[in-house]
Amino acid sequence: GWRWDSTRSRWDWDDVTSRCIDAGNPGSPLGDEPLTIPKDPCNQWGQNLRINMGAFGGTDEASIPPHNWALLADTDNNGTVDLDDFAILAMFWYDTGSELFADFNRDEIIDYNDLQFLTTDWLNNSMWLMESQGDITSQ
Repeated sequence: GWRWDSTRSRWDWDDVTSRCIDAGNPGSPLGDEPLTIPKDPCNQWGQNLRINMGAFGGTDEASIPPHNWALLADTDNNGTVDLDDFAILAMFWYDTGSELFADFNRDEIIDYNDLQFLTTDWLNNSMWLMESQGDITSQ
């Protein structure tokens, strides 16, 4: 994914991506995390879906993972959107407030719109899970 190189003040592409990238609360806003960078304005090589964990999470220096690195609706961060994620969404159904864990569209209510995000990701596996299982190799 893309990472900010503070020494050279530029974005660099790496073949190694941390599991903390795009692993934060899916209901948290991205803050200052970039949606695009000058070297990849159309997000051909990666896209931020969730806030990053760690020191750079929510900042303008937060790394951008490659596509499919994480899944927005993977609430338990196990690499697959499955019944466990549906159960978490159901547990908070119609809850309102900021930074709700299953509020995938970040509109401060867990409802049918969030269920649509979950069904879009249903039974998909994240890239890091497929790599760890040997299903794909790093690019």
